[in-house]
Formats: sequence, structure tokens, C-alpha cells
Amino acid sequence: MIKFAISTTLIHNHLGSAAYLTNDAGQVTQTLNYLPYGEDWVDIQNYAETRYPRLGIYTYNGKEKDYESGFHYYGARYYWSELLTGWLSVDPMADKYPSLSPYNYCAWNPVKLVDPDGMEITDPLKVMIVRRMKTSNTFGMVRHYRGGKQKPHQGIDYYAPVGTAVYAVKEGTIVDVGSLGDYGKYITLEFTQEDGTTAWAFYAHLSVQSVKIGQQVNEGDEIGLTGNTGNANTMKGDDLHLHFEYRTGGPSLGTGLTGRDDPNLIVDTKFVIDSNDPSKVVQSEPPHQNPGTKCNVQSWFNPSTNTTEH
Repeated sequence: MIKFAISTTLIHNHLGSAAYLTNDAGQVTQTLNYLPYGEDWVDIQNYAETRYPRLGIYTYNGKEKDYESGFHYYGARYYWSELLTGWLSVDPMADKYPSLSPYNYCAWNPVKLVDPDGMEITDPLKVMIVRRMKTSNTFGMVRHYRGGKQKPHQGIDYYAPVGTAVYAVKEGTIVDVGSLGDYGKYITLEFTQEDGTTAWAFYAHLSVQSVKIGQQVNEGDEIGLTGNTGNANTMKGDDLHLHFEYRTGGPSLGTGLTGRDDPNLIVDTKFVIDSNDPSKVVQSEPPHQNPGTKCNVQSWFNPSTNTTEH
């Protein structure tokens, strides 16, 4: 049997789904389009590569498709886009989301969300993007006073238009709901960490607080809506955001970084400094390769190169 090695470059859309495959000459060898839940809409193969059927096996959400069964493999479960438009088995985390069908795909929102592995929601937002993707909107001594001296930023600012739902990142208890200075309307969630210690997730600049002090919440429960309260009241467009903090020193803290830590430690969608531009951040891994996240998105353009043997 003769094998032909064909180098293909996958051009992904905002959901990580392969939209185009190109060969070494830059010619489009396969065009793929999908209906909302991943059903094949267009699958056109071009040029000489048409003699090799099914060049693109990593299709919807960038997941491998078994052409014999039509199923996509996500790690924890198989997804059937062609007929069922849902999972073939019950969500392993179904007890945490009683309001959702255990077979639902990505909280019934497949147009802008992607479920990397069929498991749990553990981010404060369904769509996680650092505000303007700037390092200065992450945690640490990342800002500067007018004189040039370093200035702390106590959390991470995640881009979110006013009215975006926010979620409990852990199972725990709401210990504070109120309004305070630059933070505006806020919620503080107390939870127990894996090592038995207590920590707090802090959400600020909210417009709606849907929980009360003492209320028990499950991981993934909606607890409020983002806004532009506090010192975010003049922000518009791409600067609208959720300010999110991970607190280890207590539910109520002063200025500075004392008693706080990097929120990357408790969320699934993590961001790191861009090696090509230290003023920017990038997501540490594409969502469809990031274990443990329920739903997220990735950048609109994300080419990757695969060499396929036929």
C-alpha cells in the first residue's frame, strides 16, 4: 500500500471548528460549514486531494469525527451532531446543573460557545476574554502610576457587555452582597478549597445581584449580571467588564495585593503573557484542549498545521 503524506493547514472559526483546509501551496483543499449544532452543511473538497476522502477529521469544535458513526469525541462523552444534536450519554456533572438537560450541548448556546470535554462549568463567565487582552487588566503589579511606579491590580478584568450572566465558580455560600466605592455593586462567594482552607471569589461592577447573603450556590449557578457600576460607570464598548478577584485573606480586604492571589488559579480559562508582546495576553490553551471547562470560545482565526497520511 502506498501512502501519500499531505500537509494541511486548518483554518478555524471562533468555535474552533475547521472552516478551511489548505495545502502547502495555500490552495483551499476543503471547505467546511456547519449548522448551529454542528450538522454538516457544506463539505467541499478541491484539487487533487479529492482522491483522498475526508481530509479533515478534526471538524466541528476541532474534535475528531468518526465518519462511520458520525460521532465527535470530546473526551468525557461522544457528541452526535447529525441527528441528536446532543450528547450520547448523561453529563458527568449533571447533578450540578439541575436546570439543564443532562444531554444538552453547551447550555443550548452553540453559536458562540464551545464545550471542550463535556464536563463542568467553572468560569465566572461563559465567554472568557481579558479586557482588550492587555496585561494591565490581569492580576499583579501590572499597572503604573503617572510617575512610572508600579501599581497593583487586584484581579482580572474579563470583557463582558452590560447584562452578561455571571456564574459561581465554586460550590459555596454567598457571604456579602452590596455596593462599595470603585467596585460598585459586588458579590462575595465563600468556598472551601481542595486543601480544606477557605477562600473567596469576588465579583464587581455588577448591575444585578441575584443572590442573598447566606444563600447556598452550586458551581455554575447564575448569581448576577455584569454592569458598569463603581469606577466603571464611564466605560463603554470593549472596556465593559467583570472585575473578578480570588481572595485568600478574607472576604473584605483593603487596597494592594495582600490577601489576594491570581484568579487564574481557580478558573479554567487561563491567560498568560504573550511571548511576542509582553503588553498583551493570550489564552494559555485553546478551549477545545482545556480539560474541565464547560463552555468557552476561542479567537476568530487560529490556524494549525497537521500532516495527514493517506
